[in-house]
Amino acid sequence: MELSDIKRYFIVGAAGSVTVYCDLCREYIGYVKTITIMSEQRVQIEYEVYGYDEAGITYDIEYDSFDILVKSLEEYLGKKSNEWNIINQTGYYPDEPEMEYDRDESHKLIIQDFMNDKIYLPRYGKVTIREGYWKRLHDMAL
Repeated sequence: MELSDIKRYFIVGAAGSVTVYCDLCREYIGYVKTITIMSEQRVQIEYEVYGYDEAGITYDIEYDSFDILVKSLEEYLGKKSNEWNIINQTGYYPDEPEMEYDRDESHKLIIQDFMNDKIYLPRYGKVTIREGYWKRLHDMAL
């Protein structure tokens, strides 16, 4: 994907954003991680239980510039931007995890890492947690 394609989605895309990553979490079995570029300076990273599209952890990350945002995501994903996929175009959603896993154990692990600020996130931006249950839970621990 070219960077001009990303910018074009902000203007003409139905959602006004570009989802560049959607896959099963290796760290939290049974969760799907989605990365969406919301604007030239903002990225949203969501951790949702497989098959659900709400009630999960949502991080918003603000950057000083589009160049820093791209650099940050390239490092985080381990891929150059021209290798990213536009999920908006394909509608891709990963297949259900094939391995057996304990949803409760995965949930406990993600909560533990969330509460201890150990969820791995991109660098160079200002991270905030979306208002709601998860933010209240996090703020109570402080």
